Amino acid sequence: MYTVLIADDEPFAVEWLKLAVDWPKLGYRIVGTCHDGEDALSSIDAHRPDVVVTDIRMPVLDGLGVIEQTRRSGNDSTLFVITSGFADFEYARQAIRLGVTHYWTKPVIGSEAE
Repeated sequence: MYTVLIADDEPFAVEWLKLAVDWPKLGYRIVGTCHDGEDALSSIDAHRPDVVVTDIRMPVLDGLGVIEQTRRSGNDSTLFVITSGFADFEYARQAIRLGVTHYWTKPVIGSEAE
């Protein structure tokens, strides 16, 4: 089973992601949730998840910063999925440059994850 970490500063968004996607059916187990980018970096180091689903805009460190720092630390194996309430081309372009796997616009619908 693959592991997934969810990082979003909105508690409702975290709960929605936990419930809207049938993670076990897709072969994933949630190993943690974080509410800011700094917390996400610590959790990535501790859990080495296969996938991180992260919001772009978070306090302390945004999602794109989390991805950049994860890659700089030598972790090239964790895949990233961006969630955002903003359909902003510049965010998407930067996410693609960083090798993001998917860019989900909030509210995320469970079928997007399949």
